[in-house]
Amino acid sequence: MKPLSRIVVTAAVFVGVATFAAASTPSDVLNRLEVQKLVALETTVANLRLALHFNALSDQFITEAEQHRAMALVYRANANRSATTTAGDQCDRLAARAEQWAGAALELAMYYGDIASGIDAVLPARAMALQGGYGAPQPTAEQLHKLALTARTRDDHLQLREHYATVAKERAAEAADYAVMVPAYRASVRNGGYDPGVAYERLARIARKAAKEATEAANRHQVLANVS
Repeated sequence: MKPLSRIVVTAAVFVGVATFAAASTPSDVLNRLEVQKLVALETTVANLRLALHFNALSDQFITEAEQHRAMALVYRANANRSATTTAGDQCDRLAARAEQWAGAALELAMYYGDIASGIDAVLPARAMALQGGYGAPQPTAEQLHKLALTARTRDDHLQLREHYATVAKERAAEAADYAVMVPAYRASVRNGGYDPGVAYERLARIARKAAKEATEAANRHQVLANVS
């Protein structure tokens, strides 16, 4: 675990005080709907689990930032046109953004550790996005199917509507990112060579389609919420 993402959470659990060292593993990262549900619970156990989640999420963002930095170096090492330099700059921007989210997630992990211990704490900046599931993986298709089948109340449908609305925004942003990469890859293509930009165009189309489908699902659950 990297120094930035180390956190020790001390919390009172049921009877007595236990010291809990939050070591991040992939399994510690919750899916988005799980995060939202635990945030709403506001219990000691939920807060401890959220501390684990956000600590692990911070590590995940740091890994993402390192990958973007590495890609920037690759682009610049092979830069013979302005487009490849632009791609390196884009990777640096993505890395900086991931680093900022890593810090925000770590602050939120510490916040939940404090309130689980009964310590007064101030909700950090960017908390709302992270509490809404930013950076967390999407629920699986099976999990979403079960939730849709068991959705009965207005709150159930609003939760699903919010989930799909968030997915739609992210897929649209993803499509935009892919579109930016197309000319960067194309700039390095030599006569008769393979054009990797084709693959990124395809990924952009897939992301746009996913955004459209998620928007439609969000609208359906909004209608169901209004009649529940």
